[in-house]
Amino acid sequence: MYCITGDLEWYSSEFHFPYAMENHPCPWCKCDMHDEIPVFDFRSSAKWRETIRSAEEMNAQYKHPLFAVPGLNSQCIFLDPMHTIDLGVSMHVVGSVLWDLIEDEMVASNRPARCAAVNRLIVEAYNFLGTPSSKRVGVLKLTDIGDSTTEFPVLKHCKARKVRYLVPAVKKLLGK
Repeated sequence: MYCITGDLEWYSSEFHFPYAMENHPCPWCKCDMHDEIPVFDFRSSAKWRETIRSAEEMNAQYKHPLFAVPGLNSQCIFLDPMHTIDLGVSMHVVGSVLWDLIEDEMVASNRPARCAAVNRLIVEAYNFLGTPSSKRVGVLKLTDIGDSTTEFPVLKHCKARKVRYLVPAVKKLLGK
């Protein structure tokens, strides 16, 4: 079996799949960004699981010359790990953990000072783990995580190859 890997932007432009921020962002099912068939519901009982399209349904909707090649169809498209893990789930988890550390664990009097304290802890964790400086994220600012309590915390402005090495450092911060 072959697979075609890429990011959502390329899939949208090449295969005419939906864009990530559309109400119905997934070409494989009928999930939505609202409450009817929630895209972020990953339970075994999630409604979107009942709407998964077959290869034939997808090929009929998303016509592309590659899907005419024997052995290839729209079900051969895979989201690559860099975009789904390093720039996806990892950035959400790390952003949330760092925000919690800044908001709930650091004792400095204001957010910028607490953020600076978290940066020092990250450097200590990198040093403990022996992470080369070329693989480390730079000094994180509040705007790299979440600027207010109304914004969902997520790590921003970081390269995937550096996020990959930040995860073990953050794990170390948590005592794991």
